[in-house]
Amino acid sequence: YIEDGILKTIVAFLNTDGGILLIGVNDGGEVTGIDYEVKRLLPNIDKYLLHFKNIRRSRIGIDCDIYISIKIVELDGKNILKVECDKSNKDCYLDDEEFYVRTNPANEKLTGRKLSDYLRERFKI
Repeated sequence: YIEDGILKTIVAFLNTDGGILLIGVNDGGEVTGIDYEVKRLLPNIDKYLLHFKNIRRSRIGIDCDIYISIKIVELDGKNILKVECDKSNKDCYLDDEEFYVRTNPANEKLTGRKLSDYLRERFKI
C-alpha cells in the first residue's frame, strides 16, 4: 500500500503542477530515511532504485517517466529518496486506469464528468 500511495502522488503531481516527494520523510517532517526498508527488502540502494524505476515504469508508463527524476539525498545523516516531478504535457494514469490530481495536501481521483472536464481544460483534449 505504501508503493500505491507513492505512485498515486507521483501521478497527481504529473497531472497538476509538478512537485517534489521526499520518501523517507514522514508527514510531520521527521526524517526517518529509507535505509531500514532497503536493508529489510533489498540487498542495496542500487537494487532499491532499480525496483522503484521498474514499478514506476510498469504502473505509470515509460511515456510519463520522462517527467520524473529521482536521486538519493542525505538529510540529517539519513538517506532519503527525492522524487521530482515536472508538470506533464500529457495525461498520466496509474495502471492505465486511475487518474489523480493534487489538491494539497491530498491526491484526488477523478472519474466521469470531473475527469473529462479536467482533461479538456488542462490538456486541451
